Amino acid sequence: MSSVAAVVLAAGYSSRMGKFKPLLPLGGTTVMARAVNIFFEADIRQVLVVTGHRATELQPVLEELGLPAVYNPDYRQGMFSSVRAGIAGLPPRSEAFFLLPADNPLVRAQTVKLLLNAWRKNKAGIVYPCFAGKRGHPPLISSKYIGEILSCSADGNLREILARHEVDALDVEVADRGVLLDMDTPEDYRCLLQRAAAIDIPDQMECEVIFRSAGTPPRVIAHGRAVASLASSLGICLNRCGYDLQPALIEAAGLLHDVRKGMPNHAVAGAGLLASMGFPRVAGIVACHMGDGLKTGVRIGEKELVYLADKLLCGEKLVTLEHRFMKSMKRFAAEPEVQQAVRERWQRAESIKKNVEQVLGKQLDTWLKEWDRRVYKVDVDLPGAAR
Repeated sequence: MSSVAAVVLAAGYSSRMGKFKPLLPLGGTTVMARAVNIFFEADIRQVLVVTGHRATELQPVLEELGLPAVYNPDYRQGMFSSVRAGIAGLPPRSEAFFLLPADNPLVRAQTVKLLLNAWRKNKAGIVYPCFAGKRGHPPLISSKYIGEILSCSADGNLREILARHEVDALDVEVADRGVLLDMDTPEDYRCLLQRAAAIDIPDQMECEVIFRSAGTPPRVIAHGRAVASLASSLGICLNRCGYDLQPALIEAAGLLHDVRKGMPNHAVAGAGLLASMGFPRVAGIVACHMGDGLKTGVRIGEKELVYLADKLLCGEKLVTLEHRFMKSMKRFAAEPEVQQAVRERWQRAESIKKNVEQVLGKQLDTWLKEWDRRVYKVDVDLPGAAR
């Protein structure tokens, strides 16, 4: 296996933050530990941390992580001096290295794995993660550039050096906003705290990247948006009645539930894709949206709402459960085993619908009519529509 290392930069002053960034709490640990663990979770074991300002305060954290510190005595000269110090400390057989400032701690480990796989496949000199058309951190840099980097003075510029080798660069689109998120100010830090709490839920723009990578057709995406809107709206209403559901999780799972539509057993295929990208909770909901794995008689959860919303929508249009499932019954009239599976899905949807009605204290058809007016600003009767 190729020898790949990582350099984490933690030598700066944190002047705009007002507090020492590497030791700020984040997601149950520290910013420093979070940044290092990105690589550990991606099976990168050779990790070097460059220290400078307040180095002695970082030492206990690094000892707990089992990492030696690479002290940069020239840290006052800026980040490039720390880049040089870290690269100089790399194991001699390293073929390439990731470079990550400690204040970019919310990159997903799956993103690092994706970059590593792209490098192994293409052997590009520099592999950049890209999100929303912008390059981010951590780049994966070939060791063939180490000599050139070390030959520059401490006040040099890594970006300028790498720009000389643009012909040898590879951009990899990733479903990870974290590659662009650093934390220079208290407001940045507050945003990262919020993201850390839901890092395993893709946001809207990340979902768009997932759709592109999967080649999901536009009509399927449109249906997913409708399911996401309906299911998350139901979740919000149930929360007002005492539930503790996560609308963001419901929305992401509803949007992505058919991401592998057209493939055999698309629910399992979609769940596998999402799990591999670092979204296990979303994957768990997607895996159940055809009914497999859903239990009857349990408290309504995110899985049940996505399942029900999917069955109440034909494309982007609301339909009754009867309208939805009778079409399938007629379609498979000559296949009794398939019809039995359709009946079971229908019964499961009716059971969830009944439970939702009990919580809301009203007929779901009435609630759907109100919701449809709010969303589409129209009230049009369609055959089989739940209005």
